[in-house]
Amino acid sequence: MASIESEVGHMTLQHNTTIEKQELTREQAEAAPALPPLRERLTKLVGAGYGPLLLTLIPHGVQYPRWNKSKKQYVPAVASGKSPGIWDGRAWAGLPSWTERRATVAGLEKMKDWPENTGIGLQTGTVGAFDIDIKVPPNSVDPYAVTARALISDIRNIIAARSNLPVERLPMRGRSNSTSVVFFARVDTLLKRRMMSFDADGHSHALEFLADGQQVVISGHHKSGGIQSSNLAEWPLEKLPLITEADVDELFAEFKAAGEAHGYQVDVSRTADRAPKGDRPRDLVFAEVMARKEDWLSELLNLDVSAALPFRLSQSDLDRKLDEDLLLDTASIWDFGTRRPHDPISLICEFGAIDAEGDIGFGGPPEYAPGEGQVYDVIENVFDTVRRPTPCEAATWLCRRIGGEAFPEYIGPTDWKSVSGAVATALGTSLQDLAFARVFEFVDWSTFDAQPEDWTENDVKRSASLVAALRIADPTGYERLKETWAQRSAEAIPVAAVEEALHQKQVEHVEREQKAHSAAMAGIQSVTSKLDPSTIPVREFVIEPRLPLGDVVQIAGEPGVSKSSFVLLDAVSIASGREDILRGKDGKRQERLHRKGAVIVYNAEDRLSDMQRRLTALQTHYGVEGACEPIVLWSGVDGRTLTIMQRGTEKNSILERASGADFLENMIMRYRPVLVCLDPQVSLTAGSQENSNDDINALYQELANMASKLWTCIQVIHHTSKSTREDAGDMGAGRGGFAAAGKARGVWTLTNATGKRDDEKQWNISAADNLIRLDSAKMNHAARPRTPTVFRRRSVAVGNGQGLPLATATALFEQSPRQMLEATGDFAPVLELVGLDELCQPAQAVEVDSEIARKIATAVDLVMGEADECKASGVVPTVGERLKMEGVTKAASRQELTPIITGALLGKGVAIEREGQIVRIIAIKSGRINNAPWMFRRLIESKQDG
Repeated sequence: MASIESEVGHMTLQHNTTIEKQELTREQAEAAPALPPLRERLTKLVGAGYGPLLLTLIPHGVQYPRWNKSKKQYVPAVASGKSPGIWDGRAWAGLPSWTERRATVAGLEKMKDWPENTGIGLQTGTVGAFDIDIKVPPNSVDPYAVTARALISDIRNIIAARSNLPVERLPMRGRSNSTSVVFFARVDTLLKRRMMSFDADGHSHALEFLADGQQVVISGHHKSGGIQSSNLAEWPLEKLPLITEADVDELFAEFKAAGEAHGYQVDVSRTADRAPKGDRPRDLVFAEVMARKEDWLSELLNLDVSAALPFRLSQSDLDRKLDEDLLLDTASIWDFGTRRPHDPISLICEFGAIDAEGDIGFGGPPEYAPGEGQVYDVIENVFDTVRRPTPCEAATWLCRRIGGEAFPEYIGPTDWKSVSGAVATALGTSLQDLAFARVFEFVDWSTFDAQPEDWTENDVKRSASLVAALRIADPTGYERLKETWAQRSAEAIPVAAVEEALHQKQVEHVEREQKAHSAAMAGIQSVTSKLDPSTIPVREFVIEPRLPLGDVVQIAGEPGVSKSSFVLLDAVSIASGREDILRGKDGKRQERLHRKGAVIVYNAEDRLSDMQRRLTALQTHYGVEGACEPIVLWSGVDGRTLTIMQRGTEKNSILERASGADFLENMIMRYRPVLVCLDPQVSLTAGSQENSNDDINALYQELANMASKLWTCIQVIHHTSKSTREDAGDMGAGRGGFAAAGKARGVWTLTNATGKRDDEKQWNISAADNLIRLDSAKMNHAARPRTPTVFRRRSVAVGNGQGLPLATATALFEQSPRQMLEATGDFAPVLELVGLDELCQPAQAVEVDSEIARKIATAVDLVMGEADECKASGVVPTVGERLKMEGVTKAASRQELTPIITGALLGKGVAIEREGQIVRIIAIKSGRINNAPWMFRRLIESKQDG
């Protein structure tokens, strides 16, 4: 059983509460009677032994997110005062699957500090509750009210007589403003829920026995404003009156007689007969496992367990200090020693010992310590030499004992509800078929090809999983069907054939489980020694290091920075196998083409004709002729818009995989591309929030799974924000959620090169040069390049006109722009690689008037002071001020002054007189790289005669 306090963190992660916290209104709070302090209420109930059975209830009127099982999401709800919930310190949230959870010592201590108007509920199971839902005005003299109160009194007396207690001493819960009342009793095994109704003269009342899987409010505010309170704190759990299933049968018979004596029409309905909890699929699996106890329990406890169920294990059987027995039945395992329930998995974990081969045997009892109330908890013993199995190991071992050693390792959730699915597989069936088998005899078979009695042997083979489920859910019905099949005059099916079909289905189920396990464990390796490097494959790239195969990468840039042209440049290089397009004429660019292959280019913003123009211009410019691998152009404007993920229509729904993901996968499988470009990111989802990391993570996870599964590289084109449009090499430049930068294995930026950045100041360029730069912002699979790649944007003729030169066309069609365009054709942008060495050519000495050069050298010498060498960046501004005073230049910025000053001092420099010496002032680079900083140096040539 999961603990409730562990759910606090779970709930915080599972929902982002946007519903405002609402308590009772001020008027309601002032009108409602005060409850005792929550700490006091919980402390008393825990002391009486009810701790593990307690639930915290969300106060009436509070809005909270409730988990909807069918929709698999949280939906807004308003608490009625009966809703189990979790307080995370800020707001309430519903507690899903609360029937599977138990409060622990630590959890109860936290709950004591929760809001004072928190209600308290009690889980039934160990305790049964008679809920007398007969509500009439307490003081009314109307005949129907008088009769109803008399019936309540009779029921109370009947329960008191069965409990051997005075009426005023019955363990009960009442409400301050109602005749509704609940009586409590202790049960020694799980009982079934029952209901009874009393009808007379248009008035209807109900009585319900709550036995397992329900909860009862024992403390809190009712929605009517009254206080609900019980005297359970005065009744230790072990002292509650004990009732059996036979007692409940007899009590209901007496209730029925009392109702009829007062003139009511009484209808007794045992809800278990309609939808019995014991017949739920997971409970059917539980019963089957217990029926096969000799297959696993005898080995676990090293005992003869062949006796019929219910089966008791004594203190001597378990070799433990606790006196009470362990009771095993088809529907439950109850430990009277620890006062806790078990399922097969928790039983194996508590008493088993596992060896290195995974075999489990009796490990002796663990050590116990008193928990809350009467419960005993297992404590950790650091000196224990026995290694207890984990829940997953226990589930694996149980499935192999039931279904054979071929059953794979279990790696799923370990609550019984989840494990029962794996055990059902080991049994050769499924929870779905077990659910169908429960109502097998009530199914309308007229809609099927044949009724079960008329099935052929092939029908039995096809439906073997259902037949196996029927054998578990309805053994009598199964035997009847087998006999019918075997005794038919024609097409008789021998019993052996049926059993063989069931065995084969079990083998198929186990094989399917093996495949699912292999898929789940793919990519997981346990390393216990040094790996052999020769067994590790080298990485695979399309373009190294930017485009790794099997991964997702991102390129971010502002609109109009030529992202679409850049994508097509890659496509042309990859599809044609032309590495020279990537590396430039001199072959000096760092990137290398590893794979020639097909490329898919999806663009949600451009028409197909625009994509064709750009591609044609590129092919013409780079001389790409002849056959090449496919370049699949896909326009989201002219054709299908690609939606990978979309949000459901329900409020607060999450992003889910959309049909576009299937379409894209089909396109990839059809063309087998090595690169898929998706442009832009924002168009790939419907209903998402661009700033939501959850939404962006969901999109990139889907793309990452697709890239890995189909072994291609997926490149997502993304936009920057206004504030990050110039952030070259920043992985956070992309707009919206930062999760994309985390999921992508490589992140790159495309920005305009303007000559204003620090590293661009030596490039001798300006914005008019029409350059863009590609910078690495993140690189997982290779060393991150530290220098940018620069491209020049050129406008190239597409070749779709008549071929007339622009000047000729202008002269011929001056009055008709349309004819002029048809004559010249379209132009499209093309990117051309520019080497950094072209941009960073060392500056040459310039012809400078000798007098101006002398003034520049004198100014530099003066500012250098006694230093014979200094960085230009530190003195240029001061030198500039002096030169402005002397009328040499009007330049003010360091960017403008530096080339003027260094240009005059390049080469041999300029000789000047300084304190009776001839010195030469020269400008030099401090290193061999092109963007090394400038230095000024003073050289002494000679002393003047004096």
